[in-house]
Amino acid sequence: MEATLVGILTSPSELEDTTPMAVFPPSILTQGDIGLSASVMAVDLADGSTPGDLQADVAGLADASAFRVDDVISADLVSAVHGQAVGLWLLAGLGALAAVAAAGYLLSRNVKLTTDEELSLQALGATRVHRVVESAARAASVMAFAIALGWVIAIALSGLFPFGFAERMEPHPGLTVHVWLLLAAGLVMGVAVTAWVAVAALLRARHRTTTRTPLIDSIASRCPRASMATGVRFAFSARPGESARVTLGVVGTAAVVAALIGSLTFAAGMHELVDDPTRQGDNYDIAADNGAERIPDDAMAMLADSPAVQSVELYTATQVEVGGTSEVVALSGHEPFRGEPIDPVLLDGRQPIGDDEIALGRVTAHRLGLSIGDDIDLADDDFHATYRITGIVVPTAIGGNDLLGQGAVVTARGYDRLDPQREPHAALVDLDRAAPQAAVDELAAALGGDLDTPRQRPPAIISMSRITFVPYVLALLLAALATIVLAGAVYSSIRRRDHQVAVLRALGADRRWLIVSEAWHAAAATIVPTAVGVPIGLIAGRLVFRTYADDRGMVSTPVTPVGLGLGLLAALLVAAVVAALLAGRPARRTPPAVVLRTA
Repeated sequence: MEATLVGILTSPSELEDTTPMAVFPPSILTQGDIGLSASVMAVDLADGSTPGDLQADVAGLADASAFRVDDVISADLVSAVHGQAVGLWLLAGLGALAAVAAAGYLLSRNVKLTTDEELSLQALGATRVHRVVESAARAASVMAFAIALGWVIAIALSGLFPFGFAERMEPHPGLTVHVWLLLAAGLVMGVAVTAWVAVAALLRARHRTTTRTPLIDSIASRCPRASMATGVRFAFSARPGESARVTLGVVGTAAVVAALIGSLTFAAGMHELVDDPTRQGDNYDIAADNGAERIPDDAMAMLADSPAVQSVELYTATQVEVGGTSEVVALSGHEPFRGEPIDPVLLDGRQPIGDDEIALGRVTAHRLGLSIGDDIDLADDDFHATYRITGIVVPTAIGGNDLLGQGAVVTARGYDRLDPQREPHAALVDLDRAAPQAAVDELAAALGGDLDTPRQRPPAIISMSRITFVPYVLALLLAALATIVLAGAVYSSIRRRDHQVAVLRALGADRRWLIVSEAWHAAAATIVPTAVGVPIGLIAGRLVFRTYADDRGMVSTPVTPVGLGLGLLAALLVAAVVAALLAGRPARRTPPAVVLRTA
């Protein structure tokens, strides 16, 4: 066959199916067998119509099972784009929180009134509220300039988004200006930072007397060393007006740690969904799929006699209609041919055993509104049968069904009720690990497979793999935010202890004793919110991951990233200790008499 290349086409559908394809006129078919080909019809739907309406009309055709209505951009790809968008929104939200915290902390320290300014305002009759408003007004003026600069930067960088695979589906690339979004974001940021500064000014300490709770005293009294007890008391005691600051520090750190652990748990689970074939229903070594044709006799003989084979499961598949609906379901029937059965991956219930039993993919069961114990009517041409649902499985990707969590599975005898002329056209093979490599290679060659070439992944997994970085980036940003919140809280807490440190030095505390106390101060400020945040994050992350995996019909067993989580928490502790030592350095070096005289 000869043909002239006249153009190169691209489509978002290539993001899911990477199989090389060529588009040609029907006249080329007259030149002989050109290999695998298909007729694809592009359809513009009438106003108000949906793909489901078209599918219902197609279902009325004589050979409805030969047709499948697909979107140009599938639901899996749309879900991947949506996942990237949600991830970016979360990153933007966390970035905004970090910016508010950083700007609020810096401005509350730099725009606060000096002692001379406060005395002057008091002499003019200004109340405490007036002085708070003065600090807030200074912060608002700085934020107005910062927000305007942020708008310019946001517009300049808007051309970089969307990125990656989503960029190929962007109909209007280039700079983008969303006026109302920019105005709303600027207003929220400005109000949040100004409110932070106002609250900080309102709660600014005026006295040196500390207050402690009985619980903290009880814990400190059980500490084996005085330096440890002092650090614990300093971490959670506060002067009048500062109790809210201490509480917010603990609650804020616990919340960020919970979000961090939850994000890591979800990220680890999502990574497993993409990398673990068993979660996708791929629980075999070789799949030999002969399309709609019967497996050749020589291949069957090889499956029966090869020393490389441990187990073989034969499959037959077709498309059937669901009685009383316009739905079409991919149905497969299977039976053991050699060795132990290779059943589909079971999610809930049990595998079908009788010829009137069936297992559904989770997505299919959800779409049809069915559950274990319900009956389902199926029809194929002149045959129809009723089955009892016994389980939820991950249907095996054979017979052209590469949609995760979709389809139905019956026994071979159950399949015969709809197709008495059934012939196996696919085989799943488990290899004998002790078999000679030559026998394995001979088997793979006979079945048309290559063990060194990865099998084509389902479109949903291809789409999912493009957004696995999102929860990790989210976790990285949360780790940075947790470090800022915790280190900032520890630093400011110790800086407010100059007077107490001077008293301790006057009573004989040396440099080493103070460093140990500061380290325990940081450790207590880290351990308590971590002990609260970690279990909350684990529970939330596991619940979100289960929901995500269940919605896609995959194995939803959560994964706990113990090593990575412990490493990040250890890094938080180190950051807190470093912040504590840096904050306590001036008080350790300044003579106690100087501090006590100016206190």
